[in-house]
Amino acid sequence: MNLLRRYYSFKFLRSIKRHVYNIRYKKLIQKNKDARILVILHLFYPESWIEIKEYLMNLNSYKWDLVITYPKEKKATFPFQEINNFKENTRFYEVGNKGFDIGPFVIALKSVNLDNYDIVFKIQSKGVFRKLIFIYGRLQI
Repeated sequence: MNLLRRYYSFKFLRSIKRHVYNIRYKKLIQKNKDARILVILHLFYPESWIEIKEYLMNLNSYKWDLVITYPKEKKATFPFQEINNFKENTRFYEVGNKGFDIGPFVIALKSVNLDNYDIVFKIQSKGVFRKLIFIYGRLQI
Protein backbone atom coordinates (compact mmCIF):
# COMPACT_ATOMS: atom_id res chain seq x y z
CA MET A 1 0.00 0.00 0.00
CA ASN A 2 1.23 3.48 -0.86
CA LEU A 3 2.57 5.25 2.28
CA LEU A 4 0.36 8.29 1.78
CA ARG A 5 -2.73 6.11 1.36
CA ARG A 6 -1.78 4.21 4.52
CA TYR A 7 -1.39 7.49 6.37
CA TYR A 8 -4.81 8.70 5.25
CA SER A 9 -6.43 5.37 6.03
CA PHE A 10 -5.76 6.04 9.72
CA LYS A 11 -7.08 9.62 9.62
CA PHE A 12 -10.50 8.57 10.91
CA LEU A 13 -8.91 6.55 13.73
CA ARG A 14 -6.78 9.54 14.73
CA SER A 15 -9.85 11.81 14.83
CA ILE A 16 -11.62 9.31 17.11
CA LYS A 17 -8.61 9.14 19.41
CA ARG A 18 -8.45 12.93 19.53
CA HIS A 19 -12.12 13.07 20.51
CA VAL A 20 -11.68 10.41 23.21
CA TYR A 21 -8.67 12.23 24.69
CA ASN A 22 -10.57 15.52 24.70
CA ILE A 23 -13.25 13.83 26.79
CA ARG A 24 -10.75 12.01 29.03
CA TYR A 25 -8.73 15.17 29.73
CA LYS A 26 -11.61 17.64 29.75
CA LYS A 27 -10.80 18.94 33.26
CA LEU A 28 -7.15 19.47 32.42
CA ILE A 29 -8.03 21.20 29.15
CA GLN A 30 -10.50 23.47 30.99
CA LYS A 31 -7.89 24.26 33.63
CA ASN A 32 -5.44 25.40 30.94
CA LYS A 33 -7.90 26.82 28.40
CA ASP A 34 -6.68 30.40 28.89
CA ALA A 35 -3.02 29.56 28.30
CA ARG A 36 -1.70 31.43 25.26
CA ILE A 37 0.37 29.15 23.03
CA LEU A 38 2.74 30.07 20.23
CA VAL A 39 3.87 27.44 17.74
CA ILE A 40 6.93 28.28 15.67
CA LEU A 41 7.32 25.83 12.82
CA HIS A 42 10.24 25.69 10.41
CA LEU A 43 8.62 23.99 7.42
CA PHE A 44 11.63 23.04 5.31
CA TYR A 45 9.73 20.10 3.81
CA PRO A 46 6.29 21.44 2.77
CA GLU A 47 5.14 17.91 1.96
CA SER A 48 5.26 17.11 5.70
CA TRP A 49 2.52 19.70 6.39
CA ILE A 50 -0.08 16.93 6.11
CA GLU A 51 1.37 15.12 9.12
CA ILE A 52 2.23 18.21 11.15
CA LYS A 53 -1.31 19.51 10.74
CA GLU A 54 -2.60 16.34 12.42
CA TYR A 55 -0.52 17.08 15.52
CA LEU A 56 -1.47 20.75 15.58
CA MET A 57 -5.16 19.77 15.66
CA ASN A 58 -4.53 18.69 19.24
CA LEU A 59 -4.21 22.38 20.17
CA ASN A 60 -7.64 23.38 18.93
CA SER A 61 -9.05 23.45 22.48
CA TYR A 62 -6.63 26.25 23.32
CA LYS A 63 -5.82 29.78 22.20
CA TRP A 64 -2.81 29.42 19.95
CA ASP A 65 -0.97 31.20 17.18
CA LEU A 66 1.14 29.80 14.39
CA VAL A 67 4.31 31.28 12.92
CA ILE A 68 5.91 29.46 10.02
CA THR A 69 9.34 29.98 8.52
CA TYR A 70 10.16 28.46 5.15
CA PRO A 71 13.17 28.52 2.81
CA LYS A 72 13.08 30.84 -0.20
CA GLU A 73 13.74 27.87 -2.46
CA LYS A 74 10.40 26.27 -1.50
CA LYS A 75 8.18 29.32 -2.08
CA ALA A 76 6.83 28.15 -5.47
CA THR A 77 5.41 24.92 -4.01
CA PHE A 78 4.60 26.13 -0.50
CA PRO A 79 1.02 25.36 0.71
CA PHE A 80 0.18 28.88 1.93
CA GLN A 81 -3.55 28.66 1.21
CA GLU A 82 -3.93 25.19 2.72
CA ILE A 83 -2.20 26.36 5.90
CA ASN A 84 -4.34 29.50 6.10
CA ASN A 85 -7.45 27.38 5.62
CA PHE A 86 -6.34 25.33 8.61
CA LYS A 87 -5.19 28.22 10.83
CA GLU A 88 -6.21 31.75 9.93
CA ASN A 89 -3.78 34.56 10.67
CA THR A 90 -0.76 32.31 10.35
CA ARG A 91 2.33 34.46 9.94
CA PHE A 92 4.84 33.36 7.31
CA TYR A 93 8.51 34.34 7.11
CA GLU A 94 10.70 33.54 4.15
CA VAL A 95 14.23 32.72 5.27
CA GLY A 96 17.51 31.84 3.64
CA ASN A 97 18.60 28.22 3.75
CA LYS A 98 21.20 28.65 6.45
CA GLY A 99 21.34 28.18 10.19
CA PHE A 100 19.54 24.83 9.98
CA ASP A 101 16.31 25.26 12.00
CA ILE A 102 17.86 27.53 14.67
CA GLY A 103 18.41 30.52 12.35
CA PRO A 104 14.76 30.59 11.26
CA PHE A 105 13.67 30.11 14.89
CA VAL A 106 15.62 33.21 15.96
CA ILE A 107 14.09 35.19 13.08
CA ALA A 108 10.60 34.07 14.14
CA LEU A 109 11.26 34.92 17.79
CA LYS A 110 12.20 38.46 16.80
CA SER A 111 8.83 38.84 15.04
CA VAL A 112 6.65 38.22 18.11
CA ASN A 113 6.14 39.66 21.55
CA LEU A 114 6.85 36.72 23.82
CA ASP A 115 5.09 38.49 26.69
CA ASN A 116 1.83 37.57 24.92
CA TYR A 117 2.45 33.83 25.38
CA ASP A 118 2.66 31.38 28.23
CA ILE A 119 4.00 28.49 26.15
CA VAL A 120 6.20 28.38 23.04
CA PHE A 121 6.63 25.28 20.89
CA LYS A 122 9.48 25.09 18.41
CA ILE A 123 9.01 22.37 15.84
CA GLN A 124 10.56 21.58 12.48
CA SER A 125 9.67 19.35 9.60
CA LYS A 126 11.53 16.28 8.49
CA GLY A 127 11.46 14.61 5.12
CA VAL A 128 8.50 12.26 4.85
CA PHE A 129 9.99 9.85 2.33
CA ARG A 130 12.35 7.73 4.38
CA LYS A 131 13.30 4.12 4.84
CA LEU A 132 11.61 2.02 7.48
CA ILE A 133 12.96 2.95 10.91
CA PHE A 134 12.31 2.07 14.54
CA ILE A 135 11.44 4.90 16.94
CA TYR A 136 10.59 4.19 20.57
CA GLY A 137 10.50 0.50 19.81
CA ARG A 138 7.87 0.85 17.07
CA LEU A 139 8.25 0.40 13.36
CA GLN A 140 7.65 3.70 11.58
CA ILE A 141 6.31 3.30 8.09
